[in-house]
Amino acid sequence: MSTNRFLVLVIGPVILIAGSYWVTFEFPHNAREVMAATAIDLTPPQFDLGQGDHPALVEACNKTAAALILRLGEQYRVAVESPYVIAGDMPEADLRRHYETTITPIVHALQSSYFETSPNQPITIVMLTTVRNYRLAARELDDYDATHYHGYFRRDQRRIMLDLSSGNGTLAHELTHALFGFDFPTGPEWFDEGLASLHEQGEFSEDGRTLLGHHNWRLNSLKQALLSGQLKPIEKLIRARTFRQEGEGLQYAHVRYLCLYLQQRGLLKEYYREFRTAVGDDPHGQATLQKVLGVDSMDEIDADFRIWLRNEFHSISRFAN
Repeated sequence: MSTNRFLVLVIGPVILIAGSYWVTFEFPHNAREVMAATAIDLTPPQFDLGQGDHPALVEACNKTAAALILRLGEQYRVAVESPYVIAGDMPEADLRRHYETTITPIVHALQSSYFETSPNQPITIVMLTTVRNYRLAARELDDYDATHYHGYFRRDQRRIMLDLSSGNGTLAHELTHALFGFDFPTGPEWFDEGLASLHEQGEFSEDGRTLLGHHNWRLNSLKQALLSGQLKPIEKLIRARTFRQEGEGLQYAHVRYLCLYLQQRGLLKEYYREFRTAVGDDPHGQATLQKVLGVDSMDEIDADFRIWLRNEFHSISRFAN
């Protein structure tokens, strides 16, 4: 990475994700809290997504926007950039600036890398500039107490809620969820969460077509689990009946770093596409994982993953020292 790209990544001026909380859930499940202190370099060229011009989709977006303003109040503004409906407590020009400088580059990278099916229904993104307004909007729209969270995603409503006072927060993570749902609706939760969590911290490739995940604070819990013998085998991780259970913070870290493991081997995009094709016969992704890694058993993958993790621990420690 060049010095200029490193400086932009670390010190701005445009920070995509910085010191935030995120949560995704389908009501009526309770919200889950995870902290994400991250940043993404927003320096790629701007792109015209050119995907939301279908008249029926535009009409659906306009109806969604009108209904949203009725519920939030006229002090809020809305901008329609089909298939996205962007609302917030700021001038419409600022909403469109967020679309052009933040949403569009992320969506372009995600669609170039993974998602072939464009949304055919509106995706709503509500951006609030103050904690107070964010909590009021969460209460008004969802009857939800957002006191402890700076963002969440309503899967059933295809709506992202963001508290921008903590940075642009959860946007890359939650956009991954929203687009994943259209492109790979039968994908398992572990992969949905792993891919989304991967995008909490990273940078764009030079051509802007890939969002590359980097290490983040989740590595700490993995290190503790590995060194204490508490890290479950990957096969058990991906075959679990439910992802949301006791110790789910470690689950998030584990699936995030499994995706990073594949990314560093240049296999994550291939795995996504192969898994999407084979999911009917391979609902957990186990056989596809063995196929793309060229091994005969999950035990081999798990052993190599643990070696890789230990090497990453040592590399980061040497860099820090």
